[in-house]
Amino acid sequence: MPLADAFTSRLSGPAGRVLDAPIRALVHEILREQGYASPAELQALRDDAQALAGRLARAESRLTELKSAQEATLAELKAAYDALSASRAEFAAAAVAMVPTASTLPVDTAPRGACTVPDCEGTLRSKGFCSAHYQQWRRGTLHNFVGQDGHILIGKRTFRVSDAYAGQPAELDGEKVLIGGKVVSAR
Repeated sequence: MPLADAFTSRLSGPAGRVLDAPIRALVHEILREQGYASPAELQALRDDAQALAGRLARAESRLTELKSAQEATLAELKAAYDALSASRAEFAAAAVAMVPTASTLPVDTAPRGACTVPDCEGTLRSKGFCSAHYQQWRRGTLHNFVGQDGHILIGKRTFRVSDAYAGQPAELDGEKVLIGGKVVSAR
């Protein structure tokens, strides 16, 4: 029988109980001198490791729950985006359908008249005048026609009548202004 086995068998009996405490103390002292942890410190580390393992398991469980919730939220967002895209496409199609095309626009077939200024062959623009005469009328420089504000230029003289006659031709008979053959009071 080897020496270590003999020594161990002797310590397991009554003599071992007597020597147990001093041997333990000696072993702990050697372990501390060598920088090793004591059994109490090792147990504390084991307890901390168990607590951390429990916290890690709870964190993994919570992470799994959050991933599931994230996937559900992403699915809802995708469904909402798809619905919005479909609505946008329907709106665009409806808007395009509402825009008139060249074939649906009314064609102005009414004949355009001629300018009311004598000896002018311009195409009617507005208020009975071609573009050039309309601009003169707006500026108040068109001779022999009542301006927007009721002023009339006849020759080198200016008269004022009611602006209700705006755009009508006027002529001078002595000191009287005639509009449409009727005498109107001039100021």
